[in-house]
Amino acid sequence: LIRRVADERPSSSAPLIELSRLLAATGDTAGALSAAQNAVGRSPLNHHAHQQIPSVVADASDVEHQAAALARLRSLDPSGADTRYYTAVVAFMRGDFHGAAREGEATVSLDPNHARARNLVGAARASLGDLSAAREAFAAAIAIDPQDPSPYVNLGRLHLQTGAADAAAAVFSEALSVRPDSADAREGLAAAFELRGQSDRAARL
Repeated sequence: LIRRVADERPSSSAPLIELSRLLAATGDTAGALSAAQNAVGRSPLNHHAHQQIPSVVADASDVEHQAAALARLRSLDPSGADTRYYTAVVAFMRGDFHGAAREGEATVSLDPNHARARNLVGAARASLGDLSAAREAFAAAIAIDPQDPSPYVNLGRLHLQTGAADAAAAVFSEALSVRPDSADAREGLAAAFELRGQSDRAARL
């Protein structure tokens, strides 16, 4: 039905955006990208049409599908912040932490308020053993978007890694205040309590 509406309204990008979302939800990455690109072609100034392409990249089910989606995005916007960010995502998923850090930092240079990029830089830097830079990146991500629990969890895990149980407990508690149903934050807080010798508190979580 959505495809027919898109065909019947050749001047409107809205049906193509919805078609792209539907195809992405069903795992048809190639079809979702094609519909998103067609939406951009119909309405080059439509912000929602442009945003659908990186959304498809983010929702791709595995590294290879993300890489294919990224190639399409790169062809449309070779040096944009979203392109650099998703290049970093694919690099990280492939274990290329140097590449992930480089592309993530390039994203931040283009968009200093890109919280997800800063969070990804933190994860890449932590994987490379640069814990100071990782802490700074996670803290920056939290400052930009304090409602996203992910950088709290990552920072908490970093504190656990270095044996800083009190700092870890504080950060995981903050994550739970943001997202009370976060299993990662709850598990992290339990681990922090265990590290502090408070097994009884850990068991109650």
